[in-house]
Amino acid sequence: MEPHEEYLLEDFKQYHEWMRHYDKSFTSMINFLYSGYAAVITAAYVLYSKYPNTKEASLGATLLFSLATLLSPVFIFWLMKKRKYFSDTARWINKIRNSYLKQQPMGIDTPASHLENENYPPYFNRSSTHVILLYFTAFFSSVMICLAVYAFTKTMNLYYLLSIDMPLWSFFVITVSVFVIHIAWIVKTLKGMDNS
Repeated sequence: MEPHEEYLLEDFKQYHEWMRHYDKSFTSMINFLYSGYAAVITAAYVLYSKYPNTKEASLGATLLFSLATLLSPVFIFWLMKKRKYFSDTARWINKIRNSYLKQQPMGIDTPASHLENENYPPYFNRSSTHVILLYFTAFFSSVMICLAVYAFTKTMNLYYLLSIDMPLWSFFVITVSVFVIHIAWIVKTLKGMDNS
């Protein structure tokens, strides 16, 4: 084996490890984020059930949901960057594989087309597990915003003796609107990465 072939083989192996690393870190971040969502919802439930209709419990729940609301876009952006790193690494692996397969080793003349495509995987791919998990994260983020609005109105009612009653459908509209905005942001950002 020639020195440049040894280098490419070693590079190929290391990039495979990096690709696994990015995939695993993406999944770990998702697990951490969803555990955080569960913790916030559980803590708010405990506050509301232990101390019903108290200002402090309502304020605590508002702060918890607001924190989750503020951190969600940061995590979504972070996850999109992980998707980019994963795709870039996979593309480099495909580039190495493509140059090797052009030599038709062992009589292989037509390998699977996506394995030799230097632009595969795309950053945005509707059927990608990463993108589907980003959609779920966008949904949970929109639910957190809805719960933050609900907790805020409840807190305002308790502190200022107001009677702000938002109909149930308005929370549904808020959730769907924020979800659509998040999806548009994810699609635009990931497609923008492909175009740059």
